[in-house]
Amino acid sequence: MEKMSGLSDSVLATLSDLTAQFIAFLPNLVAALILALVGWLVARLMRTITLRLSGGISRLTDRMPLGLSEVAGGRPLGRILSEIVYWSILILFLATAGSMLGLDVLSAWLEELIIWLPSILSGLLIIAAGLVMGNLAYRMSVNMLTSLSTTQREVTGRTLQAVTVGMLLIVGVDQVGIDVTIVITVVGIVLAAILGGAAVAFALGARTLVANLIGARHLGPDYRVGERVRVGEVQGTILALTATAVVIETERGRASVPAKAFLEQTSMIIGEDVDDA
Repeated sequence: MEKMSGLSDSVLATLSDLTAQFIAFLPNLVAALILALVGWLVARLMRTITLRLSGGISRLTDRMPLGLSEVAGGRPLGRILSEIVYWSILILFLATAGSMLGLDVLSAWLEELIIWLPSILSGLLIIAAGLVMGNLAYRMSVNMLTSLSTTQREVTGRTLQAVTVGMLLIVGVDQVGIDVTIVITVVGIVLAAILGGAAVAFALGARTLVANLIGARHLGPDYRVGERVRVGEVQGTILALTATAVVIETERGRASVPAKAFLEQTSMIIGEDVDDA
């Protein structure tokens, strides 16, 4: 009986200690819950205000040229900003509530997140600005490059948009704190390969054009309109000297002989046309 009595006393003492600790902890718990509830209400209020402000900005950009209402992102961008404001405020209140409850690990993690939050927000704002500027560059190129065809304007606009968004995306990610050195290196290699390939393709494609330009330049002192010439198997009267070719009237019709042919093949001046003489 004495053992049972001792065990009962020990259990009662433990329960009494737990009750006392709970009663002592209860004010902090209630205060933390109230603080979390207040933070939730404030966060919802600020989210609503942000949505209202974004709606006003959207209505303002509707009146601007170049379709800036679509460029600025309208409601989707406002929704993203409102969610950022909501979670920023809520995390701040939760970190304070966790500190009141003695949850040091959770509080420390949330405090580190709060310290890192400005970098995250600035990075997201840079990325959002990249999207806006990319859309603006696309709109301006499509609306202003009227001398180009529709397809050329579309390709030019999308290229400018991709370059703008890509550059600011890298800057934004770097601002967040993510190392983008490898990404920059890879992008640099890809761009170098693309530009190098384009340069080689242009050089190969323009080789004939350049040869004809050089040939036409050297033909000026030796050949004149109205002279009868023979180059290769073509014989006739020169009608015109263009920047890249010589137009010759033959018995079968007009022939456009590349200017480089006069340098690569044996050419001969037979005489002037009778009508011109």
